Amino acid sequence: MHISRFNILLILLPLLFGTSVMLLGKPNDDKRIMWLKLADGLKKAKESKTSLVVDFYTGGACQRYKNLERDTYTDEEIIKQVNEKFIPIRINLDKLTKEEENLGKKFKFDNDCLLLFLSYDGKLLADSTGGQLRFADYL
Repeated sequence: MHISRFNILLILLPLLFGTSVMLLGKPNDDKRIMWLKLADGLKKAKESKTSLVVDFYTGGACQRYKNLERDTYTDEEIIKQVNEKFIPIRINLDKLTKEEENLGKKFKFDNDCLLLFLSYDGKLLADSTGGQLRFADYL
């Protein structure tokens, strides 16, 4: 049986196209936290009435950042929970916008790393004992 080049191309084209879409397409959302910028995240949270996780971070020598990156933000269950139940926002302390700086000052971040859990309207969430959910308070 002789198979023409055209028939081979018809067989291979869907395979090649599917592979290129996987390689070039959207990142796999369940493999990483889908961080947003502050303005985008606030807008999305208000529209969907979804709570926020706001991570003020700095790279380099910050041990908290290294620990979260290595141990927490790579955990499949945490990735799933954050992506499904929160609007995740990440703010680089080395490149603050005025809006980001104002949010940090509101929660007394002193230009230091801070992890906040906020309601969709920007209020600090509380734990079952009424304590505020702030990284500095619990870790």
